[in-house]
Amino acid sequence: MSSTSAEKARVIKANLMLQAKVGSGTIEEEKIQKMEKTMEEAKVDFAPMANIFLNELAVAISQARTMTDATSKSTDAVIAAMTEPVMQIKANAAMFDYQLVGNLANIVLNFLENIEGIDKTVIEIVDAHQKTLSIIVKSKMMGTGGEYGQKIEAELKDACKRYFTKRGTEAVFVE
Repeated sequence: MSSTSAEKARVIKANLMLQAKVGSGTIEEEKIQKMEKTMEEAKVDFAPMANIFLNELAVAISQARTMTDATSKSTDAVIAAMTEPVMQIKANAAMFDYQLVGNLANIVLNFLENIEGIDKTVIEIVDAHQKTLSIIVKSKMMGTGGEYGQKIEAELKDACKRYFTKRGTEAVFVE
């Protein structure tokens, strides 16, 4: 696959005013350790943040269910509406020691990024994901979830793989 000059990556130098605000150079090791300690000791509850994103996902799923004769533009908008909260959950879960939540969100994010449209099965998979994450967050199941977490991850991956197999496309999961 050849790329035109318009498709090639460009390096954009930082604005000098921005650099003046941010500064340059390295951060002292002592400050880094102090920041890491503060982050580790912070007792922030992930559940309220996660619930905001899970509610956004529920609304997007509801919108997807009510789509009739959707144009590709509205389909893309609904896929984007489902993708955004999943992306936010994935980005924040590990920071609060919810690795299982982050792993599951990663699987569904990958799924949503590879679908070509919305159908009943897509909605069922994303809805099951939303309900599962809601239960995990409500029960404050932190960490990987152990053997139970591995089974949930495997089942979600299998559901996504079955979806792509039925459509004759290859499922690609980024770990």
